Amino acid sequence: MQQSYFYLILTRFCSISLYNEEKIDQYCNKCLTYARERSHHCNLCQLCIPIQDHHCFFIGTCIGKHNQRYFLLMLFHLLCAHLIGYIFVCNYLWNEIGGFHLINIFKILFFNIGYVIGFVKTKWQAFICLHHYLVYFDIIFIKLKIIDIMAMNGHTPLMKQSSKSTAIVEVNSLSEDNQHINPADHYGVTSDYSICVDSNNTTYSDEFIESKYIYEMNHCEVDHRTKRVEIIPRKYQYNFRTKRQVKRTGVMLVGWGGNNGTTFTGATIANRDQITWMRKEGEQFPNYYGSLTQSTTIRIGSNNEGKEVHIPFNTILPMLHPNDIVIGGWDINGVNLYEGMKRACVFDYALQEKLKPMMSQLKPLPSIYYPDFIAANQEDRADNLIPKGTKQQDLEHIRNDIRTFKKTHNLEQVIVLWTANTERYVDVRPGLNQTSDEILRSIAANEDEISPSNIFACAAILENCPYLNGSPQNTLVPGIIELATKHHVFIGGDDFKSGQTKLKSVLADFLVSAGLKVQSIVSYNHLGNNDGKNLSAPQQFRSKEISKSNVVDDMVGANHLLYNKKTNEHPDHVVVIKYVPFVKGKNDISFFLCSV
Repeated sequence: MQQSYFYLILTRFCSISLYNEEKIDQYCNKCLTYARERSHHCNLCQLCIPIQDHHCFFIGTCIGKHNQRYFLLMLFHLLCAHLIGYIFVCNYLWNEIGGFHLINIFKILFFNIGYVIGFVKTKWQAFICLHHYLVYFDIIFIKLKIIDIMAMNGHTPLMKQSSKSTAIVEVNSLSEDNQHINPADHYGVTSDYSICVDSNNTTYSDEFIESKYIYEMNHCEVDHRTKRVEIIPRKYQYNFRTKRQVKRTGVMLVGWGGNNGTTFTGATIANRDQITWMRKEGEQFPNYYGSLTQSTTIRIGSNNEGKEVHIPFNTILPMLHPNDIVIGGWDINGVNLYEGMKRACVFDYALQEKLKPMMSQLKPLPSIYYPDFIAANQEDRADNLIPKGTKQQDLEHIRNDIRTFKKTHNLEQVIVLWTANTERYVDVRPGLNQTSDEILRSIAANEDEISPSNIFACAAILENCPYLNGSPQNTLVPGIIELATKHHVFIGGDDFKSGQTKLKSVLADFLVSAGLKVQSIVSYNHLGNNDGKNLSAPQQFRSKEISKSNVVDDMVGANHLLYNKKTNEHPDHVVVIKYVPFVKGKNDISFFLCSV
């Protein structure tokens, strides 16, 4: 019997304003959005006005950054009108009354001049005193208004704080007038909208988008003697520069003829050429479901009505579209990608036949085969190999393949991705692979413990190409990491973790976060593809077992209330993988047992 669980979380929406030592981020209860810095809400205009001066009753609107020029122009015209009126009045008095004695005129002028000077001096002194006050407390005039409002509401006015002072958080429920607005309302914009950040921290040029980001984190100092934890906020500024013109990019897959390689290539071609096919349910259309960049959105804020605005992931910055990727790669098996696609049994037959003209023209480059690193049952597939030589020659061969691929397709960047068979773990020891010099010397010396994935990783780094490891073996040994650091090349990856392993990590985190003590995790995997065949060998299975088992380590280490660190308490974790040819694909079952 299947059981479904639904979790309904009821919350009361609140507005939150943070007051700290650097700036006051206002959340406007009436606009239902965060106001810009140095903004103030006008109850008459019903708007948050940036750099507001005051509300002018004569023109019926607020004076701020957006309209100050027009206001000053209006004042100038009023001054001109006043001077003209003054001249007419003086002329009338002089002509009608006449006969003024000189002494009387001086008395009148002295009185008027003294009155004007006294009035201006008093206002000027008050203005200077106010700004001395603002400078001393390191605030601006608009913040002074907020402080006055806080004082009227019973809060302690915020003055100059020390660097270690704690931020004050004020939480106010929405007023009854605003309860009808649903804070969960949102809408999305499509990819044809242009995204522009109006901030001093972001600048745009014809070539780059440059931005500054302040990363805030807490540094903790734990004193076990006094049993005291001191939290010290720290801030780090990062400067990002993004090219507005996306580089022409190629991807070279190690294991191109396998399930992942043929599926990735076929899906890209189907989307690029908008290939449709028939099923019993009707006509099917290609899509990029499952792609983070093509099928997900990002919340970037909310509008004046409180509705959240979501944009496609790929519009936040200039990003490469999958349809523009040039694909190539290597494989120890020499069949073309159409035959590899049929063997994978992933696509519908109708789609396979429509892809046949394109996929049959694609054939992997010869690859490296060191029998000791993958299962012996893979030997019958190894018919597309680089001529046998030294490992240094293999390294140079792969580097030349990358250069040729890049030149042939006029590419600016190539990414190398390992999606081939899982290898056994390599030894990590001094003199072999713990420094960049050691790993290169070991390749030159034809060391047995240098794996094919080590060769591909080093070749990619030396050709200034990012390298991604999609299998669970320990390819990225310390020496390769140091080599990548020296050459400023991105490397990453420790298994794709896109199936059971990903779900297992999510469920374990959910259960422990709910206060449930996970005592046992047992997973059964029966695989019918070549991945299962390779993992049926003990050493290759061990690499996968370690990868699947490690997903709960962080979860256990983060909760010492449930798991005793002194006794190294840990959930029982068993992983079973069996090769079942008839299954063709992948099937798995996971059991979680918890103490409550």
